Amino acid sequence: MKLPASVFIKPIVLCRYYDAYLTFFTDTLRQKGTAATLEEYVFSQQANFDPARDAEGKSQPEMLNRFINGLLHPLIHTGYGVEFGLPGMVVEGE
Repeated sequence: MKLPASVFIKPIVLCRYYDAYLTFFTDTLRQKGTAATLEEYVFSQQANFDPARDAEGKSQPEMLNRFINGLLHPLIHTGYGVEFGLPGMVVEGE
């Protein structure tokens, strides 16, 4: 399954779409390069706040927040696991 660029702002709710996301971003990285891809899909204003979406009552993409959450979330799980002696929580953080 090949996804259009307009779909990237939606969170991956179903695992069955993960391969399509990998394919989309692999192709995009090859075509545009790493810096341009990150700028367009993570750091740009459109990837984070689109006034048109606000006017339509749609939620904002907030890709930078989602990107940072993906970086920090494993640390949170590991910290809780260590602090409270929960091996399963530590595993989730790895």
